Amino acid sequence: AEYAVDVRNRSLADHGFSYARFQELGFGPVLFSEELRYLREVRLEDTITVTARLAGMAPDASRWRIHHDVFKTNGERAATVRVEGAWFDLESRKLIAPPPELLEVFLRMLRTEDYEELPSVIKQKSPAA
Repeated sequence: AEYAVDVRNRSLADHGFSYARFQELGFGPVLFSEELRYLREVRLEDTITVTARLAGMAPDASRWRIHHDVFKTNGERAATVRVEGAWFDLESRKLIAPPPELLEVFLRMLRTEDYEELPSVIKQKSPAA
């Protein structure tokens, strides 16, 4: 699971969203769930490759699901990691939609075959009666 975290963090940083940048902007990712399935043994000396694909996202990108595969050098899938999360405003302590430039990063991600549109986590204000 730690390798999956590293892949997500490095990918975001490579697109201009490092930990420091999230601090400047006053928001960051929050995970709702993380599911790890071990499929094959990986030894300490083994080299692995970890991929990340978008498995789902709300239209406003406020909520997202990422699927990671962990592969051994022989091509065998050794593990899968699925995470679901959202964006959290550090001042208001509420879930938010990301800025357009971060939405663009997610729109360019490779998608899983079972990609699905997720509901937004942003609560809509009801019209005044």
